[in-house]
Amino acid sequence: MRANTPISLNEKKTIMLEILEEIDQFCRGNHLTYFLVGGTLLGAIRHKGYIPWDDDIDIGLPRDDYNKLIHSFSSSSGNVRIINVDNYDHYRWPNAKAIDTRTKLIEMGDEKSAIGVFIDVFPFDGVEGNYETVKKQVLRSSKWKYILALKRLKFDPQRAITKNLLIYIGRVFKMIPDYYLIKRINSIEKRSKPFSKCTYICNFNGAWGIREITKAYNFVETIDAEFEGRTYKIPNGYDDYLKTVYGDYLKLPPVEKQITHHNSVAYWRER
Repeated sequence: MRANTPISLNEKKTIMLEILEEIDQFCRGNHLTYFLVGGTLLGAIRHKGYIPWDDDIDIGLPRDDYNKLIHSFSSSSGNVRIINVDNYDHYRWPNAKAIDTRTKLIEMGDEKSAIGVFIDVFPFDGVEGNYETVKKQVLRSSKWKYILALKRLKFDPQRAITKNLLIYIGRVFKMIPDYYLIKRINSIEKRSKPFSKCTYICNFNGAWGIREITKAYNFVETIDAEFEGRTYKIPNGYDDYLKTVYGDYLKLPPVEKQITHHNSVAYWRER
């Protein structure tokens, strides 16, 4: 394959499935707990695969297993690598990503932070205390995530004036290293507890903020579910979790909202 050959959407989905398959086999072989989450879990339940208009895969692990996966993962094909802020230059996301090293993916035109076609790998943390205690920690973490995102936004004449003004003001944050912000977002790790010892758990790196706070018993066990003709792990309390995040999740959104929110292009590297 020639370098810089574009990767089609169908190819991208196939590559992500190959990555997920390797993660699944590694976790099963090393007794690590993982589960499909977010839109991937929704797709598994509602469509038995990808949401038709979506193009990503999200998985989560309890914090301890997440750390073990990051530090011990070995690719059976030699094509998959797990990257995060500690092992990849110009990394700008708080969670880890499992990438296909044969590919190059650029988000929002940011060539400097190019990685490979990926699936998102999220840590889930058990938190002591009641709902309000957890909510305060999520809001504190979200503040740092907002600053991290604001650093990357660019002026767009189609945006409202107020939003472009925020982007202009956000330039002051460019002096704050991404590494520092990501470490602040993940400072919850120091207080993370096993799910069995908590009432609530949360994906502090996720996109939904306080809607990702869920009862720990929803994730204490995993069950099998179909996704694109294969079987993967999902949380036993998926119904409660999906209702909290998406509401009436079995109901399809209006046609005008059936669009992907990702802005990326992918290419094959020379091989």
